[in-house]
Amino acid sequence: MASDLLSPSQRSLYTSALSPPVGYVFDSAVVTSFSAQLEFLLEAPVHLAMMNTDSKTIANDPIRLMDAVRRYSDKLCVFFQQGRLIPPANPNVLFGLLEPFCYEVSVEENRVFHPKIWLIRFKAGSGDKNAYKMRLVILSRNLTHDQSWDIIVKLDGSLAEEVQPVNIPIQRFLDSLPSLAMQAGRSVQPDRLEIIEQIKGDLGNTRWQLPQGYYDLKFYFHGINENHWEPPKSSRMLVISPFLTDSSLKRLGATCKGQKFLVSNSHTLDELSIDTLSQFDTVRCFNPDIEDALTSANEEWSDTNGLHAKVYVFEYGANTIFVTGSANATNAALGKLGRGEMPTNVEVLMEVKASKRVLGSIDDVLSSDSLGEFLLDFEPNENHEVDEAQKEIESLLEDLQKSLSGNNWRLSYKKSKMDRSKFDLSLSGDRIHLEKDIDIAIVPISLNENRSHQIANMNKHGILSWNGLSTAELTKFFSFHFTHKPSKVTLNMVLIMPIAKEFPPDREADIVRWCIKDKNSFYRYLLMLLGESSVEFQGDDLSNQSHGQFGDALGPMGDNTAILEEMVRIANREPERLHDINKLISKLKESKNHDEILSDKFLKLWDVFRELEGMTDD
Repeated sequence: MASDLLSPSQRSLYTSALSPPVGYVFDSAVVTSFSAQLEFLLEAPVHLAMMNTDSKTIANDPIRLMDAVRRYSDKLCVFFQQGRLIPPANPNVLFGLLEPFCYEVSVEENRVFHPKIWLIRFKAGSGDKNAYKMRLVILSRNLTHDQSWDIIVKLDGSLAEEVQPVNIPIQRFLDSLPSLAMQAGRSVQPDRLEIIEQIKGDLGNTRWQLPQGYYDLKFYFHGINENHWEPPKSSRMLVISPFLTDSSLKRLGATCKGQKFLVSNSHTLDELSIDTLSQFDTVRCFNPDIEDALTSANEEWSDTNGLHAKVYVFEYGANTIFVTGSANATNAALGKLGRGEMPTNVEVLMEVKASKRVLGSIDDVLSSDSLGEFLLDFEPNENHEVDEAQKEIESLLEDLQKSLSGNNWRLSYKKSKMDRSKFDLSLSGDRIHLEKDIDIAIVPISLNENRSHQIANMNKHGILSWNGLSTAELTKFFSFHFTHKPSKVTLNMVLIMPIAKEFPPDREADIVRWCIKDKNSFYRYLLMLLGESSVEFQGDDLSNQSHGQFGDALGPMGDNTAILEEMVRIANREPERLHDINKLISKLKESKNHDEILSDKFLKLWDVFRELEGMTDD
């Protein structure tokens, strides 16, 4: 029922949305968002790799974190609005592993890319290459750690023999992604295009499994020449949206003949005109006291505050229409509500119908047993004032953000003259006009803030350089920190810089090498890949790990041919895991100092095993 879907007590997390169906494993995914945090993108593969493991523990373990990113980075394709990538709190060379699957996009006419979806392809764990399942996750939240009140809709689907026209809008949306990335200055690479095409192809025959009694499923993607969603004629209407505009609410209200209900944040409601608010019979906002109580009572809710869900519920006769997605009740998101007279942001909406008995009614949603428990009747704040000076500063910084996002950046690197094992990284771009009260600091995200340069220096010399970087520290991710000096208002972003000549092919190996520092670390990782994930290691010291399933087989430093027996056992059960080890070893061998990790004895053993298993370098 809608009342259950919208109840904040029904806590749903990314982990449950991404967990594969029974008997299936993750194959690939296309993900879209307005904004994204680099830390979140680093942790997302962990959710995919280890569904039943504490991701917070893994996130503090460089080896496990590196493994998850390394193994899943070639199966993901993530698109987000250019200039809306959020910098990390601390530098980390592991962020370099995210570059292949991260794509900025740009939309013309000063619009933004705002849809938030996961399209996931699962394959049968039995190894049947023709057995796939699909999942569509539609969210109101971005790829960030923000814990506002949101809604997640998860649809699982199986491949049918007949074509499913309901998915044509999703397929057309996927078709638009490469061109939107090109408008941001980056071509989608062939391996990522293949992921998009595979998922798009399977969508053509995907039949979504709706709860019993639900029907007439529809998808709408605004802003890409698709049909716009149009609100149905209704006898009662509920709008839940964190952002609102007077004109959009008036157009929505004109479609409803009876009672109208509105839920939003109190500060958003304070911005609306009295005339707009007066057309709604009930206007409610979240109760901050209840939110505080939840936060104190349960650590799970510790970061939860504010509203971010976008939901539209319509009643007509004995039926209910439920609509959700990324579109706020604003002009930028909804345009002219189906007439196509106004360019809109790129948005996604899903619509489904059912009887009130099945889906519930607006009264059910707003009852004290559901969302109503967390709501207050809205009382306008008579002392509410808009800080125009603050808004002007924020607008100035956002204009600079857009200008820098579209700047003609050029990234290059070369061997350092002082140390031929190091590199100098250089960034150039068109000159930027800066107000005297604005500072903008730039730094590669692999380096500490103390190595930042002011963009004003580039305006004087035309180029900014960072010298003496290791191969692992080379990165296309650059962090920008804007500061309005008088007010101390700040804004941060990360841009992905275009590069004419790709980084050295051993960069990924050096990033892996940064995590696997010595032979002990390597054998620890090898144990994990072979399935001894339950072993608790004390740092990287294996001297006390001589017992257990693999301890005796490995011997001192793991240098014993008995490990071959374990590899053969795994080969008979899960050969894909050994092919992954082969990729890892091939990658490590690209590192100049690989002999510090891979002993000659182990490599000779591995060569014998590769020959026995018929493996080749990938």
